Amino acid sequence: MNKRIILATILCLSVWLITASVAYGATAFSKSLNASVKVLPKGDFSYYSDPAATQLITSIGLPDVNPGGTSTFTVYVKNTSSVDEIITAGTNNVPATTGALSLTFDGLTQTTLAANHVSKLVGSLVAPSTATAGVINFSFAVNATPATTGTTTTTTGTTTTPTVANVSYSSTIQPIFNQYCITCHGSSGGVNLSSYSGTSSAVSPGNAAGSRLYQSVTTGSMTGYGMSAAQIQSLANWINQGALNN
Repeated sequence: MNKRIILATILCLSVWLITASVAYGATAFSKSLNASVKVLPKGDFSYYSDPAATQLITSIGLPDVNPGGTSTFTVYVKNTSSVDEIITAGTNNVPATTGALSLTFDGLTQTTLAANHVSKLVGSLVAPSTATAGVINFSFAVNATPATTGTTTTTTGTTTTPTVANVSYSSTIQPIFNQYCITCHGSSGGVNLSSYSGTSSAVSPGNAAGSRLYQSVTTGSMTGYGMSAAQIQSLANWINQGALNN
């Protein structure tokens, strides 16, 4: 009887040892590996020193400023992505004792920047009267999010079709030309943009990308005249809608 008890004890001990051995082995060879991935944004943009966006920059120097004064600078932001973006001012680390920085885009606090188009960014640093003399280094950021404004969505069944409101030549397009263009392109300058007849000679109705006028505004001699991305988009929409005298 005692031999059976001893044998049972040995068997139980053996099972425990085997089980413990398996668990120990799994723990002893367990390793972890750190990993990371960068999720790329849908859009992208870069800073340039010129309105044609040919001189890429990564830093700027502001004009000297007296206490109580304002120092301004101008750079150009180009949407280098394939989607329209809404751009706004991001964070900056200007010390409160140095001043307050504000940014505008084509004169607005935010603007919709079409793909491959340029916006004029103007920064203003207002220094308090108690500002301490010396060189201040700081950085600022511009935020961009994919744009959905400017279009409405009509849903039929399971398909979604974007539609753009009709653009009026008389109330939208001609006022743009009056503001930016006719000083040079009125009675001279190769094309007369002071009237519909002159304008129509430089566009291909229904084809903005193939129109001489649109090409000039976006990539040619009239690039950087000051039109906002929204105004340029209105011009494209008007041409694509048939360049009507409406």
